[in-house]
Amino acid sequence: MKNEIVHRIYAVCNTGYNQSLDDKDCAVRAIANALKIEYQESFDLLKKYGRKAGEGTTPSTIHNALKEFPNVSIFGAFGGKNEFVHRRYGMKQGEIKVYHGTSVKSFAKARPKGTYIVLTTTHVLVVRDGEIVGNKYERVRSHVDIVYQVN
Repeated sequence: MKNEIVHRIYAVCNTGYNQSLDDKDCAVRAIANALKIEYQESFDLLKKYGRKAGEGTTPSTIHNALKEFPNVSIFGAFGGKNEFVHRRYGMKQGEIKVYHGTSVKSFAKARPKGTYIVLTTTHVLVVRDGEIVGNKYERVRSHVDIVYQVN
């Protein structure tokens, strides 16, 4: 992977996307991109689990929505204490493996194959085959909090 930021905005979810309707929809776009579904389908899925338009998406909402997809599994959490990670994401103790901290850039570089939904403290994006799929200027130094793998 090159050191520059990859620019592939809305690679999959062009249909139905209108930024003026919701500018805090990174989770909607990430799920649409990772699962190769339409923007509206991803929007409706997250709404079903409590997401409100214009307010962003909580990690527990994302976690509950992704349970609907048998091809998505929890890859792991990065940094933090085991108890904190489980409490923050509403998971049972031992449901997720906690790894040492890493940045988005390092995570992407270490994974040249596969599709991952990556949550940071304030953002959600996709890493696909070592490339970052998301906004034009992703914060590649942001620390990864939790990762889901799409099989």
